[in-house]
Amino acid sequence: MKRTSDKFIKMDGKNRIENICTKVPAFNELYDARVRHYIIKDHTLNVYNQFERYFLEDFPKPKIEEFTLFLLLHDIGKSISFKKGNRQDQYSDSFNEISKYSTDLNISADNLSLYKALLTSSSIGKYMENKISLEYTYTLITSQCESAKLHLRDFFYLLSVYYQCDVASYTKDAGGLHYLEHLFEYQNGLKFTMEILNY
Repeated sequence: MKRTSDKFIKMDGKNRIENICTKVPAFNELYDARVRHYIIKDHTLNVYNQFERYFLEDFPKPKIEEFTLFLLLHDIGKSISFKKGNRQDQYSDSFNEISKYSTDLNISADNLSLYKALLTSSSIGKYMENKISLEYTYTLITSQCESAKLHLRDFFYLLSVYYQCDVASYTKDAGGLHYLEHLFEYQNGLKFTMEILNY
């Protein structure tokens, strides 16, 4: 697989998480937390590895660093929500943690808005589970797209890559639990249903 820069080659997922925790020591405990049947750090690395394996080569180079940071932080507040007994708060709790330490992590105001919009747009999963209609899904996505200050096509690309990496982390080739294997088809040992429009 092609890599986009020497900087990216030197920083695998584990090193990136270590770097995040050096800047924000409070995140060590959150990454090491267990939620149901997995540890947050393990799940996060599986998500990151799916991005690296399936999307990195063709991903817009200027967006790689900010997007990989988002993937590495997307579930950082999940254990907080589960401890409170309210799973529905996991996205807001994750964003609260990201926002609290945005200066330490060098996250710009624009990227903070993007991260919030991506976390708030859990509509694809709900649509795939037949919990909401296509029309309502579209309304939610366009609303968050405006919050992120991106064109709809650009925002949907980032959202769909995030969703695919997150869901794909629960498959055999990601090294995770295999209970979402049925959502994917393989060809020559690689998923081939993950192709979407280029950014």
